[in-house]
Amino acid sequence: MDCRDNDSKEFLEKGIENFMQHIDDPINIKTTWWIMYIELFHHPIAQDIYRNEIMRRTVDCLGLFLRS
Repeated sequence: MDCRDNDSKEFLEKGIENFMQHIDDPINIKTTWWIMYIELFHHPIAQDIYRNEIMRRTVDCLGLFLRS
């Protein structure tokens, strides 16, 4: 999903929905982030995924939202 295709309201609603899903499954999200943090120290591919897929997309979407 490209955040540019959504208006601000849909963007916020989807963000809240995703957040609530993560809250509802704390064991799964805790385990996922634990594995990600371990892999960030050992594998350049994991570092690239985190930096370019997770962080960059988050910042890009927030930038688009805040500019609108």
